[in-house]
Amino acid sequence: MPEISSFVLMFIMVAIQSFMSRRQHVIFGVFIPILFAVYMTWMFSTGEIDSVLKYVILLIVGLIILVAEWSNGRKAVRKCHEEEMNKMKTQDIK
Repeated sequence: MPEISSFVLMFIMVAIQSFMSRRQHVIFGVFIPILFAVYMTWMFSTGEIDSVLKYVILLIVGLIILVAEWSNGRKAVRKCHEEEMNKMKTQDIK
C-alpha cells in the first residue's frame, strides 16, 4: 500500500477512535485498536512489512496512539458526566 494511503488510513482510524472512545460504553473504544493489531499482523504475514523490528515498532506506536486517544475520550466522558451531575445537584439545592 502506498505510504500516503497508509497515512490517510491511520488518520481515519484515529478519528474513528476519537469518536468511538467518547461514547458512553467503554467497549466501543476497543474495536479500533483490535482492528489495527489484526491489520498490522496481516500486513506482516503477507510480507508488506518486511522486518520484525519495523512490525513491532509500528504496532507498539500505533497502539500507544490509539490507547492514548481512548484514554482522552474516557476522561472527556467522565468530565462531561461530572459536570452534568454538578448541574443536577445545583438544581436540587435551589
